[in-house]
Amino acid sequence: IDELWLEELGKNISNKSYCINFLPRINQRISNKAVHHLGINFWKQIKILLEFDEKNINQIASYDEAVAFYTSHFYKLDKAIRALYATFLDRENLMEPLQSYYKNYAVIFLDKWFKYIEEYKSNQTGKLQEIIDNNASKTAIVVGDGVSYEFAQDIIEKVSKEYILSKDHQYIFAGLPSETEHNMSQLYIDTGKVVAKKQDREAYILNQNKDKSIGFIDLEMVNENTDKEHYLICSYKDPDKLGETYQQKALKYFDQVAEIFATKIEQLLKNGYQNVYLLTDHGYVL
Repeated sequence: IDELWLEELGKNISNKSYCINFLPRINQRISNKAVHHLGINFWKQIKILLEFDEKNINQIASYDEAVAFYTSHFYKLDKAIRALYATFLDRENLMEPLQSYYKNYAVIFLDKWFKYIEEYKSNQTGKLQEIIDNNASKTAIVVGDGVSYEFAQDIIEKVSKEYILSKDHQYIFAGLPSETEHNMSQLYIDTGKVVAKKQDREAYILNQNKDKSIGFIDLEMVNENTDKEHYLICSYKDPDKLGETYQQKALKYFDQVAEIFATKIEQLLKNGYQNVYLLTDHGYVL
């Protein structure tokens, strides 16, 4: 019955009055424990889509305001539509109206974004060295490939609340062109030089920090014994690799990837790393 309701909503989703009157039904389904036990969880994402107010986009008057709007509000739409794709990837009759509804908002926001794009400036170059220089305590850095801002929020939500998220958590403006080889180089090489091989990028970090204990490991290999180096750089190619391999079907696996990130971050914190940073080379992979 929920999918029938969703299909009917899709047929009327451009009707504001209809959507407003439909929201109480959505709230009821969200609060119904029996619905959750049946694995019906998509109404939360539908609620986010319907309650989004495009008027707030029109108030954006600068590049900084566009960034603040995305990191405070619009990323929630990106999260919601990604989750809906994962649920209804093969259900065109359900997804097409939702996709069109989301796209309308995305176009409005991107018009604002590109209006101020000349102010865009990457802050990615030398980020690993910056973190090493600014942290005297034991620190781990997780370097993901293709971790968008909105996907990072999924990872954060899965990390146990016993660990404290910095109130000053930031975001990376990726270098251009936004390609793995180029942007990974920006993270590792503070001169901005592009270095193709991962081992050469790691060698550069070691050469720049001969007086420090620095180790490198694949994130999946982190376990309870991973605690020897003072600075530990952990690499993980998903979700970019998933996107390249499976295209849209990769969306079904993103929740598992977020779980791996969160579990390994928790393990690093348990192992005595006082600070764990999550970095990426670029965002969107699909």
